[in-house]
Amino acid sequence: MPTPPQKATRGTIHIHVAKRDLGLASVRYRGLLPGCALGALGWRVEVGSGDTMPSPGSAVALSVKPTSAKDAQWVQKVASAGTPVIADLCDNVFIEGYGDQGTTIGDRIKGMCQYLAAMTVPTTALREEVVACTGLPVERTLLVSDIIETPDLLVRQRELLGIQEGLMQRVRRALRWTPKAPTAAGPVLLWFGNHGATYANYGLNDLLLFTDALAEAARRPGAELWVVSNHRERYEQLASQLPITCRYFDWTPDVVDALLPVTDVCLVPNSLDAFSLTKSANRAVKALSHQVPVIATPTAAYAELDGAVWLGDPRQGVIEYLDRTHARRDHLAQARKVIATHYSFSSLKRAMAGVLATVQGRQA
Repeated sequence: MPTPPQKATRGTIHIHVAKRDLGLASVRYRGLLPGCALGALGWRVEVGSGDTMPSPGSAVALSVKPTSAKDAQWVQKVASAGTPVIADLCDNVFIEGYGDQGTTIGDRIKGMCQYLAAMTVPTTALREEVVACTGLPVERTLLVSDIIETPDLLVRQRELLGIQEGLMQRVRRALRWTPKAPTAAGPVLLWFGNHGATYANYGLNDLLLFTDALAEAARRPGAELWVVSNHRERYEQLASQLPITCRYFDWTPDVVDALLPVTDVCLVPNSLDAFSLTKSANRAVKALSHQVPVIATPTAAYAELDGAVWLGDPRQGVIEYLDRTHARRDHLAQARKVIATHYSFSSLKRAMAGVLATVQGRQA
């Protein structure tokens, strides 16, 4: 059953997700947060999964990461019934072996495009891949950036899913409760993200790319690397290879929000393989929104963050951010401006309004 739509006056938009699970980044960043933006624009928003069809008369359906055969059937069925369908992709599904299925998923997306009114993606690099691999016109391949996920927006997402919380959970939300962060005797470096996959070189192993930076940080008494991920066993295999004291935390949005305020530097290494090159800068933006400086590998997604993050030698970045003040001060000042322009909830509302204008203009 879909979530009962939010009350509004402009009509209904259906958001279709693989699973009603806040633990999935694609569900939150690419489905629920756009849904919150659409609700703020005055639309009724309903969330469904599985075989759930849009309510009769729905203006648009947004299918988030429709990579399975059932997803493709759903898209075809909804579009054939007369509801314009937007598909959202957050990964380069066209690489060989994605999802351990060879080229099956990429081929499925190519076939799906004939039924789509538009496709949305988080980065210009992924937009270029979609256009090159599917032939979908560039004017129908639309950029919708991943924005900051704030505690307030997590509450809105829970409401959109119809999650009913108990009294203690409501009290904690009202008090903006988050888990208590531990203390460290020295500077804290933070990495958070998915542990990785077999089809691409990303995840926990990316930390090995910053070994020199971690060794530099470890020269400071009490320095620690905090790792937030979803695979403790893989972390334990990696930790012995890292030249710094490490601590592991099981991933939840609340844990990340608790740790960032006591973090000195956030690390975002990238292997620069075909999959990783198309990823968004959402982890960096999340850290910057907490006034935590970021050391990252430069990719196209970081072009808008130039001057707001450290994209040079990672070891030198550790020195600048931990031992000096001007780089931290200047970069965080620039980050506030960039976030307000490109990664705020207001910017997401503008982007989604543009998407709807494109789709509805095409249907006119």
